[in-house]
Amino acid sequence: MAMKSMLLRRCSAGAECLDYSWETSVSVPFTQFPSARNGGIVSRRARLRERKWRRPMDLRNELDLRRAEAGPVYLDLIEAAAAELDRVAMPRSCKQKSDVAPDFALLDPAGELVALSAILRRGPAVLSFFRGEWCPFCKAELNALLNAQPEMARMGATLLLISPEPPSRELVGDVARLGTQIALLRDPMLGVALQYGLVYFVPEILQQFYLEQGFDLSNELSTGSWLLPLPADFIVGGDGTIELSYVDTDFTRRLDPRIIVEELERFQPP
Repeated sequence: MAMKSMLLRRCSAGAECLDYSWETSVSVPFTQFPSARNGGIVSRRARLRERKWRRPMDLRNELDLRRAEAGPVYLDLIEAAAAELDRVAMPRSCKQKSDVAPDFALLDPAGELVALSAILRRGPAVLSFFRGEWCPFCKAELNALLNAQPEMARMGATLLLISPEPPSRELVGDVARLGTQIALLRDPMLGVALQYGLVYFVPEILQQFYLEQGFDLSNELSTGSWLLPLPADFIVGGDGTIELSYVDTDFTRRLDPRIIVEELERFQPP
């Protein structure tokens, strides 16, 4: 499940916050999201093999399926929360096309530091910020990105998947099998997301809904708060300039990776 937020509460964490252990990545505690079947929040053990990373249906169809599972009540609240974010002009506070991408260094599952500046010396980078595997819309986009990654790599781009939450062993393994032009990075205190203007505070309208369903998101997130990153995708050119910026306050809408691949084609020599 995912959320929207109304106020950008600034946290003091910096991108250098690297004090965390990947040992917690053994499992995802559970997946919770409102279900069209009963209108309430369904709590399921998040079996790491549930909805395996597979060649997906079209991302648009996959997202439509997740919306149907969420149900109209939850979707109306998501839309209202997104409107709140739009009213405070949050999308304009995010990094835009032609901005210089802030450099950062985060740990991968092997404990190695991955720096954006080092990646850019090899070619363009695709940055994809997501909340975590507990979010069904994030899982749909992740699946599509993993399947599009070989095309990105063929064009010299490295895909960086960035989340504040620890990943499952399955996701770690699937990313590792895709080779060296992809990295799974954890931003535990949202320091990098903050640099890109993506951090928001879940609005009260959604907080109240979750709490009424017995789901206290702040107890489940590693930050211990109602802070989340907006899902976002960026293409950063070798010179550090952002060539594509996609941020949407409605977290049920995602950028189709095919658009990223098409944009990367512009970097190819004639």
